[in-house]
Amino acid sequence: MFAATVPHAQTVMPTNDQWRDNRRLMADTMSPQFLQNVAAPQEHAVFASLLGLWRTKCNLAQDHAFEVSSDIDEVLLDAIIAVAFGTSTGVTQAQQKLLSSLPKLGELSAADSAPAIFPTAVRPPTYEAITRLAASTEIGLKVRSVPPANSRAMLTSVPSFAFRCSTPQIRSEVLPKATPSRQAQGSSYNRETADSMEEVQ
Repeated sequence: MFAATVPHAQTVMPTNDQWRDNRRLMADTMSPQFLQNVAAPQEHAVFASLLGLWRTKCNLAQDHAFEVSSDIDEVLLDAIIAVAFGTSTGVTQAQQKLLSSLPKLGELSAADSAPAIFPTAVRPPTYEAITRLAASTEIGLKVRSVPPANSRAMLTSVPSFAFRCSTPQIRSEVLPKATPSRQAQGSSYNRETADSMEEVQ
């Protein structure tokens, strides 16, 4: 299953020289310098955008409660992408842009205790590609009608297809932004990640 979705990840590698090279590469991401100079600023920017979105929602909701679970799911993924590649998917900014354009949110009564419902912006293609890839691993696990002899094929073929569909979008949208960002921050982590992605045809 992991080999289908992340064929170049350390999880699926034998403990050979490539595995050891990858381990040394990943060790850089746990260094105090990386955490302070790269991870912390990226995460601060991502979560600051979330706070801005919630301020906009509070103004529109007029003291009504509103659901935030999807916002948290989206910003957590965005934070991981931002730390890994130096650029976010822009999913929170897209929602903020949509809601900021609204003068008000329909007719909300102070006596009504129902939560405010917000329209959802079109999610950026990169965010959709990454979530599609992650969700593909669940298909083979959830389809209980598949005969045992075919279960292995389901666990590998569906994620593999999603990987092939998602990789061009990730390569074209994320990697061109990621390399200059990491070069500016003095880290080789992203360049190696980009090289790995470029090998996928």
